[in-house]
Amino acid sequence: MNARHIAAYFLIALGLPSSLGLDAIASPAPFHAQVAQVPNSRELVRQGNQFRQAGQLSQAAAAYRAAIQLEPDYPPAHNNLGLILYE
Repeated sequence: MNARHIAAYFLIALGLPSSLGLDAIASPAPFHAQVAQVPNSRELVRQGNQFRQAGQLSQAAAAYRAAIQLEPDYPPAHNNLGLILYE
């Protein structure tokens, strides 16, 4: 199982696909089709930033954690998650 599979499972388990506007992931499509729809870590951080600005801190933290699952060495995801946890 690679990082994209882990991130997809993580997103689906949290119910985030539909809250992030990713209805294609939330639909009961075959798993390989769902993985192809998973955004990259930069997109997840961008979406996390939007949640944070809207005051939706739990959704922002979940988006940052998904970005970290997808790309563990991506500093903005770690930094922004730290900011959310600090707040």
